[in-house]
Amino acid sequence: MSDAFTLSDYEQLLRQWLGFQCAWEPLAERWIESANPTYWSGRQKCAWLKADLNSLGAADRATPMSADALQVESYDDALGVLYVTEGATLGGQYIVKRLAGRLGIPPEQGLRFFSSYGPDTAARWTDTKFLLDGAAVDGDRTIRSACNTFNVLAAWLPQRSCSA
Repeated sequence: MSDAFTLSDYEQLLRQWLGFQCAWEPLAERWIESANPTYWSGRQKCAWLKADLNSLGAADRATPMSADALQVESYDDALGVLYVTEGATLGGQYIVKRLAGRLGIPPEQGLRFFSSYGPDTAARWTDTKFLLDGAAVDGDRTIRSACNTFNVLAAWLPQRSCSA
């Protein structure tokens, strides 16, 4: 969110998030939706990313990512990725404020992905915590999957140096 972050940088970030989401969502549908269809309803974000890119006048092409990088082979693994992706919606609320101010993007015209569930974000996160807490899974495997997801995202998303 530095002063050097441009609209072009933002469009690239959205394309990379789209690549990630397009790799993740079929896995989520296989493991999460099949076990919890009510929970998964309304949590798909590919369409939000495409809408953001279209609102900005950018092509809605994803930077493709292989789903293999996520190493999701079970419900336990899927919950680890879910923890990261749904947890990110909390930070998205802060990012929306910064991007709207920094780039002058109206939330309804290019910030749908980061706005995620809007005023329902905290309640949706509570639902996620309830799902995670109630799951009869191998917790170590789920934690390893979450750590892998953080590492995949760190390698996948554009790198920016931070300055204090």
